[in-house]
Amino acid sequence: MEIRGALDYPSDPREPSPVLVLVHGNHGSDDVAGSNATLSCNQFKRNEAGYAYLGENLATWGYTVFSVSQDQLMMRQDSTSGKGMHQRRLLIAATLDALTAANQPGGLPADEHTTLGTTLVGKLDMTRIGLMGHSRGGDAVTSFIDYNRIRTDGPRYPLRGVIALAPVDYERKAPYGVPFMSVLPWCDGDVSN
Repeated sequence: MEIRGALDYPSDPREPSPVLVLVHGNHGSDDVAGSNATLSCNQFKRNEAGYAYLGENLATWGYTVFSVSQDQLMMRQDSTSGKGMHQRRLLIAATLDALTAANQPGGLPADEHTTLGTTLVGKLDMTRIGLMGHSRGGDAVTSFIDYNRIRTDGPRYPLRGVIALAPVDYERKAPYGVPFMSVLPWCDGDVSN
């Protein structure tokens, strides 16, 4: 699974920082015309950049913030009812797995697809993790709570808090066991039902 996104971290951390993962909503994923187009990484819209202001600000307060790109999932929804939630929660898990690996001695091995290297070695407190998602990203972080609780394909993460900002609710997950806040939209007209 390809993990792309925007990373902001404290410039002079005195101790390992808490980790926040931001998940954007459903937007256009590319500028390539036609449904049969083959995309490359530089053709995606980079919707995760919409949280740049938030990531930069939170980094000044001592947080490491990763705004994960879910652009690759916009065209590949896994069913008409799931709206890609299964893939989105797997991408959140893969993101946390990659941040955990980047925090370990040696960091992530360098190749043409990996840019972190040793940037984050020893700088993350993976016992203090928060998630925030908007719209379909809000549904994804809510869904991840349940997935994380029963995960068998990797570690389970100690979530300290989850915020669903104007979430859709395709999977009808009822979050429990984690401090959770939802901020509801008011007649924004984006989701018809």
